[in-house]
Amino acid sequence: MSRRIAIVEDDPTIRANYAEALRKHGFEVAAYAARAEALAAMSARLPDL
Repeated sequence: MSRRIAIVEDDPTIRANYAEALRKHGFEVAAYAARAEALAAMSARLPDL
């Protein structure tokens, strides 16, 4: 089972680069552009990191 990590970054290029790098290292990545979006998603399921 892979560990789930959340990224909150408003710059789409940076967000995509982080997500890609973390996926290559075996993480399941949830990437969000805004804090409100991330908080809503995390209220349903918290990431491991």
